[in-house]
Amino acid sequence: GLGATGAVWLRIEGENVADQSGDEDRVASLGEQAAIFLDGYFSKFDALFSGDAAACGTVIAAKDGEAMLFVEYGEVSAFVAADVGQITSIARSWQELVAE
Repeated sequence: GLGATGAVWLRIEGENVADQSGDEDRVASLGEQAAIFLDGYFSKFDALFSGDAAACGTVIAAKDGEAMLFVEYGEVSAFVAADVGQITSIARSWQELVAE
């Protein structure tokens, strides 16, 4: 559903990258950033969520006009990198998909 946003993304299932899209160098960079983020995220997960976490998402960083969005829903998570102006639209679309 990212269409022509120019976004780069990784879809992660469990601990493995299940799918990805975008420029090879940008995907590699996003993968490195994702690994660093996930190390800290999972080490503090129990402190963040006392019960089962529902769908959640976080804009993690913005640098050089690009932002990164992390979303999680059960065992599936994704990292999306896109222009700062597009990341809020992408996040809003994701929220609409998972709204209960």
